[in-house]
Amino acid sequence: MVVYYHDSSAFIKHYHVEIGTPAVDAILAEPDAVHFLSRLASVEVPSAFVKKVRIQEITVADFQRLHRRFLADIAGEQYRVIRLLVRHLQIAEQLIQKHGLTHSIRTLDAIQLAVAIDAETRHGIDHFVCADTNLCAIATAEGFHVINPMTATS
Repeated sequence: MVVYYHDSSAFIKHYHVEIGTPAVDAILAEPDAVHFLSRLASVEVPSAFVKKVRIQEITVADFQRLHRRFLADIAGEQYRVIRLLVRHLQIAEQLIQKHGLTHSIRTLDAIQLAVAIDAETRHGIDHFVCADTNLCAIATAEGFHVINPMTATS
């Protein structure tokens, strides 16, 4: 059994076809794999969808369809959603202090990585799937085996 933690930057590619979609879809199609998401994804993924509406990459109808599909997948428990805890914010603060002086690390990215670090401790994570180059670098520095679907070869 392979265990994945998905950052929203990569996970959204499963719902909207773009560079990296084939790699994400291949990971999600692996038999017996376990896929973790932070509860934060339930905010970040729709936020990314509405941005695509604003920049006219998708229509409002597309947004509604994608959002319904995402919610149905969450409700269907295709992914294990990790609730946010105070310890995740504490870990995120430590990550910002540790990496922020030398790398760009956004607050929500630090929280995502903090949840992954906690999930690694509790469940074991084989791969951190992320399409954000800065976050990939920091996750690698934190000891994760990172898969960036933007650079993955199929």
